[in-house]
Amino acid sequence: MVIHGRRGECGKLPTKAELAKSKSDIEAKLTTGSIRFGKQGVRKSGSCGGWTPAYETIFVAEKPGKETVRVHGDPVKITVK
Repeated sequence: MVIHGRRGECGKLPTKAELAKSKSDIEAKLTTGSIRFGKQGVRKSGSCGGWTPAYETIFVAEKPGKETVRVHGDPVKITVK
């Protein structure tokens, strides 16, 4: 499931190194699944003042449970049945 969008600097996509760091940072906190990055698109960003390029942040469920984790600075509640 797409749970967020990873942006780089306003107006730019994140680098491969930024994506790898984001993935490892998020997965270090997860107990119910893992993260993948999907297609390029755009997301609305308050810090950027509008729409900016981003990659889909996809959660892949692996085992049942509930957790709340920070994804790109925002809290995300996850429930896997």
